[in-house]
Amino acid sequence: MEEKGIQGRWKGRQLQDSIQVFADLVKKHYGKYPIIYSNESFYNKEMGAKFNRYYLFIANYNSRQPSIDGRGKCNIWQYSETGHLHGIGERVDLSRFMNGTTIKDLML
Repeated sequence: MEEKGIQGRWKGRQLQDSIQVFADLVKKHYGKYPIIYSNESFYNKEMGAKFNRYYLFIANYNSRQPSIDGRGKCNIWQYSETGHLHGIGERVDLSRFMNGTTIKDLML
C-alpha cells in the first residue's frame, strides 16, 4: 500500500476490507495470497494485525529493521530508495529478505 495513492480516500476498516477482497481474489486465481507492500508506519497504523499472516514487504529507510505490531518482523525489508547498482544510471530501491524468507517462498 502506498499511502500517497489512497491518502484521504480510505481508512481503517474500509481499507482493510477492500484489501481483503483483493487478496481473496488473488488467492482464488493464483492459489496464493499476494505480498503486502507498505511502509512501516502506515502498515502499523492502518492495516493492523489482520494481514500479519501474509508475506510482508515493508519499507523503512533507516538503519533499524522494521517492527510490525503484533508480529515483530517482515519478510522483505526495503531499506533504501536511493541505492546504487553498477550498470544502472539512476538510484534504485534496495531490499533484502528477512527471517529465513527466500525467493522460492514467494514464487507461484
